[in-house]
Amino acid sequence: LNIKKKTAAVAGNVRLQKRETQVAKDESGKPKVSVVTLTCAAMEIFTDTQNFNASGKVSIVKDGQRAQAEQASYNNAGKVLTLTGSVSIQGEENESIKCDRAELHTDQVLVKAEGENMEITFEIEE
Repeated sequence: LNIKKKTAAVAGNVRLQKRETQVAKDESGKPKVSVVTLTCAAMEIFTDTQNFNASGKVSIVKDGQRAQAEQASYNNAGKVLTLTGSVSIQGEENESIKCDRAELHTDQVLVKAEGENMEITFEIEE
C-alpha cells in the first residue's frame, strides 16, 4: 500500500468481485445488478479512483459472459474494462470473439473488439 501514490499492489492468486448496477432494467423497472469477477496473477489498484491494472492470465466472468486476456485495465468512471493480449471472449449463446484488444462495458452488454487478427463466431437462426 502506497498512501502517497494512492495505490495498492497485490500478487498471487488475486480475485476481485465488483457489484455493478446495469443500464438495463428488470421487468419491474428496477436496475439489474451484475457481479463481475476478475482473477489474475497481479493487480495494482488506484484507491482514489477505483481504477486498476491486472496482469498474468486475466480471467473475467460477468453473468453468462467469460473473457481471458494477458492484461486488463479498468476505468471506473467509464465502467470500461480494456483487455489486451490474446483476448478471448465467450458469450451466453456460444458466440465468441478472439482479438488483440477489446473493451467490455461492465454496466451493460456491450463489447468493442479490434485488432489485425480477429475471429468472430456466432450462430444464425433460420
